Amino acid sequence: MLKKLALPAIALILVVFAGIMTVNNPPSFLYGKLPFQSLSKQSVVILIKDSPHPITKLTVEDGYTWYGAKADQGKEIDSLLSAMKKNGWSFIQQEGAGYFFEQGSEKIVITSQTWSNRHVFFKVPVTNPPITLSSN
Repeated sequence: MLKKLALPAIALILVVFAGIMTVNNPPSFLYGKLPFQSLSKQSVVILIKDSPHPITKLTVEDGYTWYGAKADQGKEIDSLLSAMKKNGWSFIQQEGAGYFFEQGSEKIVITSQTWSNRHVFFKVPVTNPPITLSSN
């Protein structure tokens, strides 16, 4: 009788443990595809998680700088708007995932992309001088 209960009990414990680990710190293979090639999913998660800044520079590819932020009930958007204001850009409007800014006669669009329920990416066009959303 005891042997019959041991295997299901161990299986239940393993399932509960795996569920807790997945919710608290999901393995990188559970995340969606990255919109850029130069970093691994695990690297992106670590960069964002360990960053002391609300927005973290991830990579530069194909004329865009990619930044990541922890998804936090819209606070990441507030951080974006604040960083752009510090760079001298005025917020014009939002259309969907696009945030429109202007500085003098120059206009740019920064797009946001939710990567998981914990992470948001910002796709920023490379400009001269460059736009910096984080201190790193």
